[in-house]
Amino acid sequence: TTLFEVITDRQRLERLQAAGVDVSARDSNGNTALHAVAIGPYLSKALVSWWIQHRPQDFLVTNAQGHLPLEQPK
Repeated sequence: TTLFEVITDRQRLERLQAAGVDVSARDSNGNTALHAVAIGPYLSKALVSWWIQHRPQDFLVTNAQGHLPLEQPK
């Protein structure tokens, strides 16, 4: 899940997924890649569009604190 931190744009996200990184995996706080991207400085329309197209179910996944990716405090 440390790889989630390098998701800074759509191209990197696609490369990581092509390399076999499971973006639905969770870190020790129950965060998925979308949780990490949503609270990071690189959240963009392109990344959100990718998630909507490829993994819309991730928007409904809560972390250990019960936060959805786009509703968690920064």
